[in-house]
Amino acid sequence: PKVNPMRAVFISRLQRAMRLSGVRALACAAGVFLAALTVHAEAPDAATLWKEVLALDGGPAREAKEPPSAAVFAKHLQKQEAALRRFLAVPDPGKMRFEAELRLARVLALRAEQELDADLQRQSAEILDRLEQNATREQQAHVAFTRICQWMRQNRLPTRDQRTDLLAAVREFRQRFAFD
Repeated sequence: PKVNPMRAVFISRLQRAMRLSGVRALACAAGVFLAALTVHAEAPDAATLWKEVLALDGGPAREAKEPPSAAVFAKHLQKQEAALRRFLAVPDPGKMRFEAELRLARVLALRAEQELDADLQRQSAEILDRLEQNATREQQAHVAFTRICQWMRQNRLPTRDQRTDLLAAVREFRQRFAFD
């Protein structure tokens, strides 16, 4: 059976405390007990972390009916990125891994656009490239559609050649993913 390394440390310290005598033993045992409380505090599971990700889908929390400011939106994107990274850090995020990574690519692209950060845009593109390699046909459609959407966001006032390129990309998408 798999042994939790933190449990092994706990047991080792507990055995050491039992060998000591008197007040020192009591103090050591109390310290071990407090350490055990923090060790055994379980990290959130994938389902809990996924709920946190989904809770952020509604956008930034706000009181007014005004659209959020750029600063509020930037902070919300950072919260989304952090929640997605926490979810992806779980040893086995399960079948939601693809969607989480796709969401992370989208968030990074939005941050890149807002912050004019080429590194964030590169990270987003790398995630999409990696996702596309092992994706199912349906997942490939999601990646391709995300690429088209990101291209449109980056080129809000496209030249004639850029519009032609976009039209070609959309036609290719329709041909490759007629089921979508």
